[in-house]
Amino acid sequence: MLRALKSPSGTVREIAADSLWDLWFHAAGREAFRLARAASDAMERQEFSEALALLNRTTAKFPNFAEGWNRRSILYWQMGRYEQSVADCQKAVGLNPCHFGAWQGMGLCQLQLADVEGACQSFRAAVKISPHDRGLRRLLQHCEELLRRLAPQRATRLDWVYSPDRSIENSSLLRSGE
Repeated sequence: MLRALKSPSGTVREIAADSLWDLWFHAAGREAFRLARAASDAMERQEFSEALALLNRTTAKFPNFAEGWNRRSILYWQMGRYEQSVADCQKAVGLNPCHFGAWQGMGLCQLQLADVEGACQSFRAAVKISPHDRGLRRLLQHCEELLRRLAPQRATRLDWVYSPDRSIENSSLLRSGE
């Protein structure tokens, strides 16, 4: 299914993406699926406390269920709790490195936190998995443009990057193409 996300056919890509989401939602069994589905329903009703309680139960009972972490990251994003959302996205992609949705969500939160470089890295990871997603590619282009605009300001302030225990060669600024 992951290979199908790179297909030249839009129909094939859509079926693959839908199938992956369905697979991810069901990956930990019926009980995990029911909890995640109930939490998503609560989120749609904007009953965030109920959704959070359900997702806390989900992640506690099924800690290897990447979609449970991703669902909670989405909830945190909706609540404006971006740091917590990023942490849950990191957990989701740690469990499922091909979770393009979690990579994209992490990038969106990183933008909210003014971590443009981190957002670019997250969007690049998502684009590698789902290269034909136009919305995702636009996000990456926007993010890279922001990074280019910030680059002159950052270049004049390299003193904050360098310290005796951290050389400029190892700086994340100089590795932004990774």
